[in-house]
Parts: sequence; structure tokens; C-alpha cells
Amino acid sequence: MILKKVFCFFGFLLYALPLQAQTDSIYLSSVNEILGLPLRNKAGVDIVSASKKSERLFEAPLAASVITREEIIASGATSVIEALRLVPGVMVRETNNGNYSVHIRGLDYVPAYAALIDANVTQTTSLVMIDYRPVYNHLNGGIFWDLLPIDIQDLERIEVVRGPASTLYGANAVSGVIHFITRKKSSYKDLDVSLSSQTGTMNTLLLNTMIGYRLNPKLNFQLSSNYQNRERENLYFDDLSNDYVPLDSILPDAQLRETTSPNPGISLQKYGLNAYLNYQPSSEVSFDLSAGFSNNVAHRVEGVYLWNIIKVEMLMLP
Repeated sequence: MILKKVFCFFGFLLYALPLQAQTDSIYLSSVNEILGLPLRNKAGVDIVSASKKSERLFEAPLAASVITREEIIASGATSVIEALRLVPGVMVRETNNGNYSVHIRGLDYVPAYAALIDANVTQTTSLVMIDYRPVYNHLNGGIFWDLLPIDIQDLERIEVVRGPASTLYGANAVSGVIHFITRKKSSYKDLDVSLSSQTGTMNTLLLNTMIGYRLNPKLNFQLSSNYQNRERENLYFDDLSNDYVPLDSILPDAQLRETTSPNPGISLQKYGLNAYLNYQPSSEVSFDLSAGFSNNVAHRVEGVYLWNIIKVEMLMLP
């Protein structure tokens, strides 16, 4: 009897509680919130890579995108290649710490019977430029992505043209054009110095410096440098045992290790130096001189028993 009264008491309490109904579903509310978000206004953004002249992005004759410096900084990217992930239609894959492969619209350069090293280390179907200068390896016409002399602090914007552009740029622009445009201040009051550093896991160290100086009212000088040190994992996946194995188990004999496998723990170690000189004798005439240098040691593993260490240097002149 007492139990029945208790149930009746709680039943009256529940009956007396106010009830609420939701007319809009959670899904519809989320969609409306997303649709109500402000869009990035790029109607006033210019691009020069689509037709080799300055024009509005929305008036470009080819499928193109522009990533501004503000977007690059807000993304938190630590390298110029990582910033390409902001571009629609560009696939950026990190093979190991600091090493990437980049493909426009998923077009992979893997011809029949090609060596994996040649196919993955370099990309020959996309034209890469820095300030209107093509950047590629003269041996095979490809690009070493980790050898670019510029770094994230040098970028002003990134312009990407998706689709064939060989009519304007030649044979390399099969899948598209990636154009890195660097920061250049036309004038300095006196001396402008900036310094940044980042550290992370895997003993990652990133350093960037930039110095700008106004020599006289007509002459400006700018110098930037960058350094990266990134280490890699010491375990490798063995297809035969279907398990991770230590590095020592796949390295060559100890007597050959110093020759064939120096510093196997390094994923990427590079430094770059860039110089820019601007001379403007009048308001209608301007001369620009720029140069860049990069030194790089990169370590990639294509398979458990197919791996290589690449050391290359590049000197870029106008």
C-alpha cells in the first residue's frame, strides 16, 4: 500500500512539470548557423598568375585561388608547403616530418616502370615559381619541395592555377601553376628587424629572421634567412613481419653505415638565404634584384628496404 502511494506521488509530480517541445531539429539549426557565417570577401583580391597580368580573382579565365598572408598566419602553417593545404584542389601529403608531396587535383606523377624515388621526390607536372621565376631541378625538370629557399615568413601570398597552363608557361604546367609571391617592402624608415623561432616534438626547431634597411631615399635592401631541423621516428613498418621494427635492423652493415646512411635520424635539415634589392630612380621606374640560396639534407623512406638520403644545394638568381 505504501509503495503504491509513493508511485502515485511521483506520478503527480511528473504530470505537474511543464513540458517543452522543439520545433526545429538540431540538424537544421546547425545548418542555418553555418549558412549564416560571414563569407571571406575576395572580390577585391588580384591575381597575376592566371594570365600573366594583374586582374581580379573573379575575372580570371582559369580556375585559380589566392591565399593571402593573413590566411597563412591564421592557419598556423609552419612551412610554405603546409600552407598549400589551404588551397582547394591541392593534395598535400606529409611523408615524414617536414617532407611533403604535392599534387594538383590528385594528379600523381607515377609513370609506368618508374622508380619510386624519382616519382615521389620530385614533381614534374606542376610548375612552381617564386616571384615569377620558375624553380625546378635541371636534371629531370622536377621540383624538390623541401629545397625551396623561402620560408613561411617570406610569403606575401600564394597563387595557384588549377588545370593545364602550358600555353602560358610551357611544358611543366601540365596540372597547374603554384606561384609563391614574397613580401617586399618598397621603403623602410630606418631599420626593420624581425625574428621568430618555434620548437616542437621530434626535436623540431624552426628559425626565421628578416632585416630591411633603407640605404637612401631611392635604394632599399632586404635580407631573410631560415633554418629547419626536424628528426624522424626510429621505428619502421616491416611488410614481411607486419610489425614495426627498429632502425638498426634495416640499416646496412656497420662498416658501410657511415658512408651509405649518415645521420639516419634526420628527417629534414635545411637552411635558406634570400636577398632583395630595390632601386627606384623615379616614380615611374623601378629596378628589382633578388637571389636565393638553399642547402638541404632530407631523408625519405620509400619502403623498408628502399630508402635514401638526399643532399642537394640550389642557387637561385634572377
